[in-house]
Amino acid sequence: SAVEHPIVYIDCRHHHFHVPIYSRVIIRDPDTLEPLPPGQVGLINLLTPLVDSAPLLSVMTDDLGILHTEGCPCGETSPWLEVLGRVGVHDVVTCAQGAETLLTKGEEEV
Repeated sequence: SAVEHPIVYIDCRHHHFHVPIYSRVIIRDPDTLEPLPPGQVGLINLLTPLVDSAPLLSVMTDDLGILHTEGCPCGETSPWLEVLGRVGVHDVVTCAQGAETLLTKGEEEV
């Protein structure tokens, strides 16, 4: 899951990130932000109604992905998300990357 989004998307044995029943994923056109149909590449927008104490109901990521609605060989019938990677940004350090650096290198080396 994304650090900013409080829902965990667990991958199955086929490495598909199935969308939980208490969450939704919208793939959006990078230029217009209009929703795209399943199977097309766009920006990943993660939604959940479970958190109302912080503005995390809808998180627009800077990741490209595809929402698949066809069944999965694992037997799960929910849609699944394929994450393709970041949108053309290579030098951005996210919160998770910064935390990983601190944990793996130690504070004295950062």
